[in-house]
Amino acid sequence: MIKKLAAISGNLLSVHMICLFMLLQACGKSTKEVSRVKSSSMEPTIMASAQITWIKVESNHVHKRGDILVMNSPTGDGHWIRRVIGFTGDVVEIRIDGALINGEFSSWGELTNGAAGSVEKTEPPIKVPDRHLYFIGDNLNNSRDSREFGPLPSEIVVGRVLGFNNPRK
Repeated sequence: MIKKLAAISGNLLSVHMICLFMLLQACGKSTKEVSRVKSSSMEPTIMASAQITWIKVESNHVHKRGDILVMNSPTGDGHWIRRVIGFTGDVVEIRIDGALINGEFSSWGELTNGAAGSVEKTEPPIKVPDRHLYFIGDNLNNSRDSREFGPLPSEIVVGRVLGFNNPRK
């Protein structure tokens, strides 16, 4: 009986070790990157020349409204960081003091975690197409984002910002 229990315990330990190994391998694929921000498009949240830490994500990763994402630039000049505010099927309307998303108003401060401000002009409602996202920069009047390019394909997302260190003044 004791030999059988020892054999079962040994097998369970082997299964647990294999699961742990697989989990560690999966986590290893989620590599962290460190990059330097080159533009002011996310100010005042993330300053130009700030250092960001981000994790690579698959294009089918589920994001939350307000996440700051790393994407391949739609103009082909490297990576951009922007905040996602709209998802497939959402209707986004840009107003001076905030955005209507599916008919519900959110101020810029709410959408950008306190980086309050206003935009210089309104934009008509736009429905975000399938497998697209609507991005804004926190520097509302100095950001190239979905207000210029429209909703962007979700495949351009390469990562999610985990944290940042703004330069000291």
